[in-house]
Amino acid sequence: MEETRDVSHFGMEPLSKFDIRERHMLVNYVQQAESFRLLQRVMEDVLKVLNQRLIKANNANPREVVSAHATVNGANDFYHLLLQMLQEEVMLDAQEASGIGTIDNPERPVYPEEFEGQEGF
Repeated sequence: MEETRDVSHFGMEPLSKFDIRERHMLVNYVQQAESFRLLQRVMEDVLKVLNQRLIKANNANPREVVSAHATVNGANDFYHLLLQMLQEEVMLDAQEASGIGTIDNPERPVYPEEFEGQEGF
């Protein structure tokens, strides 16, 4: 049986760090796989269902309303944090692939797609 540790004393485990290969695999999945788009649609549909449950919660029962509200907030936080972390991994992968700091490319910054062509500004 695994011993439980007091989080307030030992702290939480650090977040996962990906090596270059793992990050590249994740980024390829996010950018090129149709399955990720389908997964994202399913997650958005779940958020819609949870929001509908909140709207339909019985106002006469405050516990039901608070429970539905907490569920929606938790699901929204999870979804947005997941997308934010994936976006950060995509940006790190683009930075690694750009070759910044090499002899061939000593100082060229990476611009997001929406700013392409505006490097002079």
